[in-house]
Amino acid sequence: MVWGAGNSDLAKLLPRLQDLDISNTLLSSWESIAQITRQLPSLRFLNISGNKLKLPNNPDELQESVCHITHLVLNNMKGYTWSDLMTCCVMFPTLRKLQIAFNKLCKLGPVPVGLFDSLEEIDIGVNPICSWEEVCHLGTIPRTKSRQENAGIKLNRIRVRLAAALWHAFCTPREVPLPPSPQRHCLSRGGTAGPRNFCCAPRKSLGRRA
Repeated sequence: MVWGAGNSDLAKLLPRLQDLDISNTLLSSWESIAQITRQLPSLRFLNISGNKLKLPNNPDELQESVCHITHLVLNNMKGYTWSDLMTCCVMFPTLRKLQIAFNKLCKLGPVPVGLFDSLEEIDIGVNPICSWEEVCHLGTIPRTKSRQENAGIKLNRIRVRLAAALWHAFCTPREVPLPPSPQRHCLSRGGTAGPRNFCCAPRKSLGRRA
C-alpha cells in the first residue's frame, strides 16, 4: 500500500521506468501522483485505477509533472463523473490511449474542444451507458482510431433518427462497404441509400403490423 510519494529520489532509483501501476493504493490526491511522476521522466504508462483521489483545484499547475504520460488508466475511480474525468485529463495533453472503464458512467457528455487532440484510443467499457446519443459525443475526438465501447454497456436498439448522427460520428474510410439489401432500411451519409450504408434494423421490424 502506498501512502504518498515522500522525499524519495525516484529519478536515481528508476531512471528508465516506463510503466507504473499504483492502482488500489491509499494515495488520496493528484498532488501525490504528480510528486511521483515528476521524478520519472521516462514514464509513459500510468495506472491509478481504484484510488479515491480528490479532484485537483488547479489541474493546469500539475500538467508539467504528468504531461509525458501517453497511456492513462482511470478505471473504477471511486465516484468520478464524466465531468470529473475530463477535468483530470486536462493534465495530460499528449495522451494517446485512455481507459475509463468500470466508472458507473450513465452519461458521457460533450468532449471539451482541444482536450484529446492526440488521443487515438479510448476504452469506456463496462459502464451502464444506455443511450447512443452519449456514445456519439466520442465522435468529436479528431484522431481516435479505436473506440472500445461494447463490453458491459447496455445500449438500446439504434433508432432511425440516430442513424445519420452515428454515421457522421463513427464511419471512416477504413470501413468495409455493406452490400445493398432490399431487406434493410439504410441511410447513407447524405441521407439516402448508397454503396456505403449505415444500416439499422430490418424494415419489417420498424413498421406497424398490417
